[in-house]
Amino acid sequence: MKQRFSIIIFLFLMISIYFILFIPGICCAEEVENNKEEFAQQQLFEGFLYFIDKDGRFLKSVEQKFAAGLNPHDLAIAIIQALIKGPSFKEYERTLPEGTKVNSLFIEDDGTAFIDFDQNIRTLMDYSAQSEMLTIYSIVNSLVLNIEKINRVKILIQGETAQTLSGHIDLDHFYEANMLIVK
Repeated sequence: MKQRFSIIIFLFLMISIYFILFIPGICCAEEVENNKEEFAQQQLFEGFLYFIDKDGRFLKSVEQKFAAGLNPHDLAIAIIQALIKGPSFKEYERTLPEGTKVNSLFIEDDGTAFIDFDQNIRTLMDYSAQSEMLTIYSIVNSLVLNIEKINRVKILIQGETAQTLSGHIDLDHFYEANMLIVK
């Protein structure tokens, strides 16, 4: 009888220890996972990218989430990479040719961003004057309107000031955001 009582006490203690040690851990693990997801969602920056509408006449803004806390340079690179990737909606058209590469990007203290593309920005698309202008402002609006530190953009190709992308719009200028072409 004494041995049976000892076994019951032992089992009771083991079950109690299990509930004390492991059940709260499971609850906490679920809570930690929920907090991680909530924290990750809170750590997103909601910006806007600008793509060409189906008619090829205007830019359309598309909401895009980026990691919050990126420095302006890294956010600018992420924005350009998203433009190169293209829109996820079929009713919009890309503004940068697939395969375009960013050679470099830097932001001066006065708010001027210089972005240097490779030659693919010129050769992989058939630009009209309208699509060339929309491409320029897709880049400019996406950077200026999402990054507080940037207020104007200079587009370079292969490290040099290019006259145009495709013979229409002068790239010798510094461009500021233009919301008049966004519908």
